[in-house]
Amino acid sequence: MKKIFTSLTCALALTSLAASAQHTIFINNQTGWQATALYAWGDGLTDPLGGWPGMTASGSETVNGVVFEKYAIPADLNDKALNLIYNNNNGGSQLKDMPVTLDKDYYFAAFGTGMVSVDPNEPITPPVIEYNTLFVNNGTSWTDVCVYAWADGQPELFGGWPGATAKGSENIEGVNYLTYDMQAGSTAYNLIFNSGAEQFDGPVITPDADVFVKLNPDNTATVINDPRVKYYTIYIEDKTGWDDLYVYAWGDGVPELFGGWPGVAATATETINGVAYKTFPYKSAGETVYNLIFNNNAGSQYDALAITADRDWYIVANPDNAAAGIEDMNVDNNAEAVYYNLHGIRVANPDNGLYIEVRGGVARKVQL
Repeated sequence: MKKIFTSLTCALALTSLAASAQHTIFINNQTGWQATALYAWGDGLTDPLGGWPGMTASGSETVNGVVFEKYAIPADLNDKALNLIYNNNNGGSQLKDMPVTLDKDYYFAAFGTGMVSVDPNEPITPPVIEYNTLFVNNGTSWTDVCVYAWADGQPELFGGWPGATAKGSENIEGVNYLTYDMQAGSTAYNLIFNSGAEQFDGPVITPDADVFVKLNPDNTATVINDPRVKYYTIYIEDKTGWDDLYVYAWGDGVPELFGGWPGVAATATETINGVAYKTFPYKSAGETVYNLIFNNNAGSQYDALAITADRDWYIVANPDNAAAGIEDMNVDNNAEAVYYNLHGIRVANPDNGLYIEVRGGVARKVQL
């Protein structure tokens, strides 16, 4: 009986020892930072690795010729869910949060673009990062323009303050733009433009595509349309009698032209040749055909007509005469005419029937 008791005591001691074993975070530093720290946060935990910037490495370990910094995590955090933030030891730069559950050791490689999990027995290769470009038309008196970008809980888009200087410049349609590389992503960032001596807040941008910004002489900034892309406008004479007019546009296998239902309201009203038109600007989609649905965002709607998204359109919105719709404006009868059927498909040799004629930039419905 005594022998059995001794065995159970040893087993319990071994179990307790295993439960108290520390786990370690190993980080191969490829950021270029000379000093580093590891901060952590988690639900219900207050600075588990110490206040910002967190703990410093306790040493290093070389595995297959690769040097890893070692961060020994206190054993009382075993099995806790943490979000790790690798940073340059309070120098103002940090990488995106890396979530872990402390039930094992972890190996990471840290690049300027973020941390990635690695197998210490396999070669470490940098992740393939996609970049978009911030184009800045500098209308200020500044000679040099730095761009800083921040978002809550995210690494700075252009590095620590004061941000990035221009990588180069590009002339587009006769306008000079400073260019800045930015890692592609869906996070919204707040821009701050600065010259070293002055600064002002810019717009909020999302780097999921190239972004164009105009800096104004009064030290303000506005996002502008990509000048490399052609924009057109749907002009609508509103005879619906509705309080509001929305335009929804869908096409087969393509994104909606104005977003999800109910689409968009007019951006402005413009009077042309004495007719008031509500304006709906859109980015050219080439020969893509879209079906328009007019609605009042309150239950009333009707199918209008199909258009090809490569020109301005002038349309009369009238639910009592839905098939009609192309306004006749001062047509240049000497201009070459191009014809489309009512589904917006170009017709090379129109026969007898109802067509949309585009002549001199003006579209109208005609009977041939």
